[in-house]
Amino acid sequence: DTVNGWVKERTEGKIEKILERMSDVVLVNAVYFKSRWAIVFDKKLTKPEFFSLTRSRQEMVPTMLQRVARLPNLHKEQLASLGRIVYGGARVPDWVVDRWIELVDPEKFVLTYGSSERLGLMMMTGAEWAEHRGATGRPVDSTLSIRDEAGNELPRGEVGDIYVKPDPERRIFEYIGIPTPDVTPDGYYTLGDIGWMDDE
Repeated sequence: DTVNGWVKERTEGKIEKILERMSDVVLVNAVYFKSRWAIVFDKKLTKPEFFSLTRSRQEMVPTMLQRVARLPNLHKEQLASLGRIVYGGARVPDWVVDRWIELVDPEKFVLTYGSSERLGLMMMTGAEWAEHRGATGRPVDSTLSIRDEAGNELPRGEVGDIYVKPDPERRIFEYIGIPTPDVTPDGYYTLGDIGWMDDE
């Protein structure tokens, strides 16, 4: 109730409930912002780039972290007040992570993989990046499996469909207007993303 009350108050009642139950980790992104920016970001400095939702469907998304990383004369001291940078929503180019962990302490740069369906969250910080380049982290609240097109689990290092088994207490999502993906007999879902797991 404390977290839900805080979010409701900060969003002026627009989001009344963000948690169904309390968990060990609460990650709240920018849920509401209604104010003037101290320094207005120039829209002309952003550009749309492809974000793959599935193997065949793409959306266009702004790439602000890439644009900021490209700014000339940007130094770590200028970003010292940042508490954390959380990256998600698309595959991040290696050079962007490299640049951001130069600009902020590596522990402050958090890579994530998840979905709006809330199947599960994978996370790691920039401190783990050097040994796991290209990764987005370990499962935080779910179980991960990489499988072939027939649904068979693949060995570590092989690319396949990402299957996620959510926490059993989580409310399962349901699509409106299109079929909801089927659950496997062992409790996993896939949304069509592809990836691989390393030995850790």
